[in-house]
Amino acid sequence: MARQLFEACLDIDPARQTVQELKVLPAQKGVILFADPEDKPIQLLLTANIRRTAAARLFPPEATSATKRADITQITRRIHYTICYNDFRTSLQFYTIAGVLYPDTYAEMLALPKQTFVRIDPGAKWPFFTLTESLRAGDSEERIFGPFPTRKSAGRFVGALQGAFRLCQRPDLVDIPEKARSCPYLQMGTCPAPCVGNISRGEYLGQIEGAIAAAEGDIEPCRERIEARMKQLAGEMEFEQAEMAKKRIEQLEVLTTGAYRWTGDLRRLGLLHIDRSAKVAQEGKKRKVQCYAAFLIRYGQVTVFHDFTLDKMGGLCRSLQAKLAQEPGPSGRNRLGELMSLLSYFLYRSKQPGIWLDCASVTGPSRVPAASEIREAMGKHFDVKSKIKN
Repeated sequence: MARQLFEACLDIDPARQTVQELKVLPAQKGVILFADPEDKPIQLLLTANIRRTAAARLFPPEATSATKRADITQITRRIHYTICYNDFRTSLQFYTIAGVLYPDTYAEMLALPKQTFVRIDPGAKWPFFTLTESLRAGDSEERIFGPFPTRKSAGRFVGALQGAFRLCQRPDLVDIPEKARSCPYLQMGTCPAPCVGNISRGEYLGQIEGAIAAAEGDIEPCRERIEARMKQLAGEMEFEQAEMAKKRIEQLEVLTTGAYRWTGDLRRLGLLHIDRSAKVAQEGKKRKVQCYAAFLIRYGQVTVFHDFTLDKMGGLCRSLQAKLAQEPGPSGRNRLGELMSLLSYFLYRSKQPGIWLDCASVTGPSRVPAASEIREAMGKHFDVKSKIKN
């Protein structure tokens, strides 16, 4: 099985092996597996340097009493490895291989932090936004929003929607008016109070629709309506109501901050990630040409495109367009949450590797970035100056 999961392998003879013989291993990023005489996995690692990691495990410095690392030198007979060249491919390969080799324990190896998402079921009698840590595939009417950098930011996202659209914060009391009268939000006048009939269910569902649109990123129309209402109230000397409208606008502004740069309806998720790959020799050129790796991350699916050079970017755009025209396929073994955790790890790093372009659209089908847009983003990140040909 290991041979099918990796690009290459190196046989090991503990009695004759030397550090010099490990120089045939690539000094590149990748995933490495140490296997026993029966080719069963001993240790799976992702590494910034395959050769250096192999040498460190098979020819460690003298052990000290503080060393906790297991000695695998005498049982290792084969090193399997795959070169990945960039961080995202390395993590994706490690995640995929670990799931095959260690189906029962791979989650512990990944150590991915739990992700928090925001859900709402528009078909419920009284829909409301809530936090959740679980994701489900299928045709459910519920809407799931993410990703978020932290659980706190997800909670702030819900709070901003509730404040901007004056949503009920105690939906469990809506149909119990005798208990709802003691609700602090009703007493403070910060909700539309459907529980006591101040607003009809139809009118309230209209506010929910506006909140869902804002959660998807369609914020400007909402802001314009509230601003117009605020000016009207101010002109009518209703300064207290105008101030409340101003606070609603401030809550909308929260949704435009950097923490929610990538947040939207996860079923419409479409992120294009590009990073450096191998350098290859081309006929008629003295120097090797830089290749780039491209990935499309959607809800439950990661598509790995063929590596491309700058003069073949038109081919990437055509492949991307064809893929975005299809519905994303399901992820194996209900790993939606894990894929989103892996994505969030890269999106919210202080120094993002490569470039990330949003292909999602709030109001229509996914959009395909033009070659010029990709070229501009790559030029800023990679200092690319070569011309692009379609």
